[in-house]
Amino acid sequence: MTSVEGFMWVVLTVYLEARGEPPAGQKAVVKVILNRAKKRNWNDGIDGLVTKRKGFSVPANWITELVTLASVYNNCINGVNEWQAGKRLNGATHYYSPSGTKGGKPYWADSMEYVATIDDHVFLKEI
Repeated sequence: MTSVEGFMWVVLTVYLEARGEPPAGQKAVVKVILNRAKKRNWNDGIDGLVTKRKGFSVPANWITELVTLASVYNNCINGVNEWQAGKRLNGATHYYSPSGTKGGKPYWADSMEYVATIDDHVFLKEI
């Protein structure tokens, strides 16, 4: 398992299947998932494996909603990696979302220097 999404499927399955178990029980569930993933008849990815009917007691619709966290998690990891690699958004120290801010921008934005707009966020830095 190399993808962040695959990892998140395993984490969510362990949470849903064994969250009340001690660490040894949770690790055992991980091992079962990974052992099944190695078998040829379970080659439809971790998501297909853990949501397959009668495979685990994880309802497919429940985990599908939760697994959207994988993309958010992946974006966070990528953001940290880019920051560590020196892509620091030109020193931005603050951000806001115009659509989520009454009046379009917060009161403090006028005292900042504009850096960039990415998607629905405006990035600024202290002057």
